Amino acid sequence: MKYCTHCGAQLPDDAQFCPGCGKAVGDGASATPARKIPLPTLLAVLAVALVAGVVFALTRGGDSREAPGAPQSGESTATVTATASPTPTETPVASPAPSETPQPVQDDGSWLVTAAEPWKGAWCTEDGAELMIFESWNMNASQLPQTNEDGSITIYCTDVRGGTPTETYLFSADQTTLTHLDYTGKTLATYRRPTYDMAPTPLPSSDWGAYTMVEGDATGYNPYGPSVDFIVDAFRFGICPYQRLSDNGDGTLSIYCPSGPEGFFTVFSFSTEGEDTYLTIYDSDGNVRYRYLRTAA
Repeated sequence: MKYCTHCGAQLPDDAQFCPGCGKAVGDGASATPARKIPLPTLLAVLAVALVAGVVFALTRGGDSREAPGAPQSGESTATVTATASPTPTETPVASPAPSETPQPVQDDGSWLVTAAEPWKGAWCTEDGAELMIFESWNMNASQLPQTNEDGSITIYCTDVRGGTPTETYLFSADQTTLTHLDYTGKTLATYRRPTYDMAPTPLPSSDWGAYTMVEGDATGYNPYGPSVDFIVDAFRFGICPYQRLSDNGDGTLSIYCPSGPEGFFTVFSFSTEGEDTYLTIYDSDGNVRYRYLRTAA
């Protein structure tokens, strides 16, 4: 059985012409029918091709137009860089600064004072008959020092309870004399620095220095002196004059402080830990009341 190669129609074995399309059969007959494309399918293909062409033309024609969101003509193209948020870090908390700072110490071989308040410490009357510790005599007075043109310093004292002026001290420019005046300006006494031989029972100079409290109540009343710049020398133990130094034989020492109406005895000890020197003051039961670290010798 043969088929027309032009239209795919079945041919009689002896056909010279195709009964379907009328074309000569010749040698173009095929043993398999030619595959014909149905007309509807052909039309659909043509329609799709037409639509694709139109879309393509529209797309190409819109090249001169910016796509939505693109920069307009004449505008600079800004590069947007995402900035990473900084990693949160803990804000360092500064340690609170101490309310007082230990001061350098001046030493003449028998008494010590801080460089910031050189008028304090041990004094004696001109004839050497009377000793006094400036801090002990002015425990209830606030002090306002004022430097004068000649280099001397006037210390105005005011009663902390009533706020009234009580007395005045004039510290000489050469730092050798201290003049005591009443609130009217009348001279009451003149003092000079004592010498070592005037100390009643001096502690060894190896224990002298300025101490800072490291244990104990630094805010409450302390009969011995301040928590910072607690001075120990031949004449004073903090703000207290002292005498009757004795060794208790158990590693502690005792002194008598003639401060206040009756005075009082104090038991204490010095100890060394590495390169540090400590002063420990005990209560009447032998418990640690205050402990100080030497910050300046």
